[in-house]
Amino acid sequence: MVDTSNPGIDGLYAQLQGGIEQRLRLALSAGNFGVWDWDIATGVVTWSEEIYRFYKLTPETFNPRLESFVERVHPEDRSHVQEAIENAIENGKPYHVQFRGMRSDDEVIWLEGWGQVVRADGNDQPVGMIGLVQDATTRLRAEEERAQLLKRERDARAEAEAGRQRMSFLTQAFRVLGSSLDLTTTINRLLGLMVPHLGDWATVYLVRDGRIEPMGGRHRDPDKQPILDSLLASVEVDFDSPGGVAEVLNNGA
Repeated sequence: MVDTSNPGIDGLYAQLQGGIEQRLRLALSAGNFGVWDWDIATGVVTWSEEIYRFYKLTPETFNPRLESFVERVHPEDRSHVQEAIENAIENGKPYHVQFRGMRSDDEVIWLEGWGQVVRADGNDQPVGMIGLVQDATTRLRAEEERAQLLKRERDARAEAEAGRQRMSFLTQAFRVLGSSLDLTTTINRLLGLMVPHLGDWATVYLVRDGRIEPMGGRHRDPDKQPILDSLLASVEVDFDSPGGVAEVLNNGA
């Protein structure tokens, strides 16, 4: 406890408090943080000068209230921010939200906010909120760019691997097609290569005398093989059939 009854000590204590506050403000400013508080009864929101700077506003031209703050939130993020505020007040959850803010010149910035509810002594009634907000535009954009670069790298690797697998399959398929003069043997070997390499099931059709004939099929699950065999035997396919085999034969894809 500090005894401030002595005028000299009182003055020194005031200077210490001022120095601590100044250092805190410098630290917050260096980290691109601003301080805010909201009085629920009056609706008045108090911003530190850093927050005005984030939005390119001034105390003379902008009156920060809850509704005017929400208007400065990007329309797609407003419900998200309002839900976070309501959840903090009604359920006592910590307020933490990332959202896009609209500057006075309509430039979009990214902000990240933290806060807690202030409650009245004795009755636990919420009377306001206090918290911090950070201009996270540079950080979040850098994270987004990094995520996009990683995604492009993953996509490129996946595409290269898919190309390698296609080439491997075609090489093996050509070997199978040239390995035997017996059609049934060749088709069975080809089906064995296709399943499960290309999918869980596959069928082979040949065009003979202008007709599309099923030559065989294979399913990865032996219990479902009879169903596939029955389907091939009962469903006729011609060049006018929509989609499927007819479309591949007609269009090559």
